[in-house]
Amino acid sequence: MPSKADAVTTTGGYTCDVWSEYRNKANLRIAADSYLFGLMNGLAVGTENDFWADLTHKQVLFWMDKYCDNNPLDSVLYGSYKLMAERHGPDWYK
Repeated sequence: MPSKADAVTTTGGYTCDVWSEYRNKANLRIAADSYLFGLMNGLAVGTENDFWADLTHKQVLFWMDKYCDNNPLDSVLYGSYKLMAERHGPDWYK
């Protein structure tokens, strides 16, 4: 995970428990999905990693659902870092 991220203030993010709640409500699911897709797009563009190559939205949503099931107190942002590291290795942000 990027060490600089600890010093960056963020707003509007979801915790995993909120993620799970939103994903289980049809009228809120699109907000959660769009938030994650925006995160992943931003991380991909910002680090020049081709995150979406050979991945589907469904696979990424499944991964985050499982991550949040296992880490309900974590943030979706932190989960997105974990997903980038899984996809591109521990130095994905350099």
